[in-house]
Amino acid sequence: MTTQLPERLRSLADDAPGPLSPVGLWHAGRRRHRRRVVTAAAVVGAVVALTAGAGFGDYRSRRPDPAAPPATNSGPMAIPDRFYEPSPWLPSTSKPGRLVAVIEGVTQQHVPWGSSNDRVVGIAAGSQRYSFIDLPERASESDVALAPDGHHLAYWLDGPSNAVGVLDVTTGRLERHPVLAGEHLLDENLRWTGASTLAVEANWPVVKHAENTFGEEALALTLGSPRVHSLPLGTAFGDGAVAQPSGLAIMASQRAVDVLDPDTGRIIQHISLSRRLPRTAALDASATRIASALETNRPGALVVGRVRHGHVDLAPVPGDRTYAAVLGWADASHVVADRTTGHVELVRVDVKSGRFQTLSRLDAAVEIAGEALQHPVVAPSVVPPRPWNRRPILAWSMVALALLGWGVFLVRFSRVRR
Repeated sequence: MTTQLPERLRSLADDAPGPLSPVGLWHAGRRRHRRRVVTAAAVVGAVVALTAGAGFGDYRSRRPDPAAPPATNSGPMAIPDRFYEPSPWLPSTSKPGRLVAVIEGVTQQHVPWGSSNDRVVGIAAGSQRYSFIDLPERASESDVALAPDGHHLAYWLDGPSNAVGVLDVTTGRLERHPVLAGEHLLDENLRWTGASTLAVEANWPVVKHAENTFGEEALALTLGSPRVHSLPLGTAFGDGAVAQPSGLAIMASQRAVDVLDPDTGRIIQHISLSRRLPRTAALDASATRIASALETNRPGALVVGRVRHGHVDLAPVPGDRTYAAVLGWADASHVVADRTTGHVELVRVDVKSGRFQTLSRLDAAVEIAGEALQHPVVAPSVVPPRPWNRRPILAWSMVALALLGWGVFLVRFSRVRR
């Protein structure tokens, strides 16, 4: 065994590779360095390209349609022939411009995480641009009311003092109107009675003679003025609310309608109804015609009537079609109503013949500015942008930074070893 060991060691030594020449060592080191640099450059290039592509795609997804018409702050408002369900990733603004409609109760997603429920999306008049509206100091879950001319949004403000805020959607200016100070309000309702007048109604708990009751009050506010005066209860809403024309305040019940002067609260006309109205009715601009849809929890027949000597005999419109609600009078012989046929449509109905014309398809619950319903003009809809979810983009950006750091380190390490 001892004689075989030297022979085996000599055999192993003969099989071992010889030493590399200095020229070979130099070339091997250069090849290794080039591989590292090329690898790092490829990683950095891929990261930059993917990040740039994601950023450009995100920008394109948020960009409004360049073919959209311009926004309009005056003149007639056109109703889009379709209102779309808004994306939760739309941008926010406090100055969206004049609005043709708003959509309430929309969820907005935030980056890097979280969401806000019950946000309001506005659709700009003319351009039809969809955007979340920042409503400063808005009380949680407060309803909003869109002015008939589309220039203002009214809502209840948050805080210990009761106040109504009116946002100018063109300038972003907020106007505050304190009301009913010192009361803990329960039900709060807002209804525009004109482009600059707002009816407010609220109730609050009251303990009287060891019994729990409620206090109620209705008020009229005027934009740009601290003046507040009382209105009869039921003005902002009632058992059967009435969609009133601009410039009139309405006090409604299910069997009567009172027309009020919004500047004084004085009743100028009392109208009794021949039948009970279980849902929203519409009074025309001359306060001589009323229309409503019957039934409470499902679409019902359309009934109309003319005011004669303070009374209205309501009769069904010809045909067997049913409608969810009447939104207003388009002109002396047509009303605008919601019709449900698998999806909701906004239609103009001839009250004499019962024939109707579809104005718009509603993919969401939309409140349309009152002036847009008068002699409605329809425009082709502009599809709103569908912005990308930015959370994966943010996650990728963090990975990209890590990869870039690794690539820089690899290059610098190769230079140091060189």
